[in-house]
Amino acid sequence: MKAIVFDRAGEPDQVLRLDDVSEPEPRADEQLIKDAARPIHPADLSFIRGQYRIRPSFPQVAGLEGMESFSSTAAPGHFRPARESHSAGLEAGRKS
Repeated sequence: MKAIVFDRAGEPDQVLRLDDVSEPEPRADEQLIKDAARPIHPADLSFIRGQYRIRPSFPQVAGLEGMESFSSTAAPGHFRPARESHSAGLEAGRKS
């Protein structure tokens, strides 16, 4: 899948790039959440520059919040999917 990512803190026009990232697979007790939109807000610019209260973990997907929908689960029946969800997060997927 495609994502806007960065490998180091800096000015957005110098560090952001569109790249392919692997789609995460949910573990037995997790649910995969699909991003429908992930805008870049002023707080995101500070995060990308490394000036936000939370520091990026590289490689990092840009965008601290988004509009998501529940996509799949490794344990059917364990989660009750909703049609849409608004959440704040730091990553599009889990890192190994």
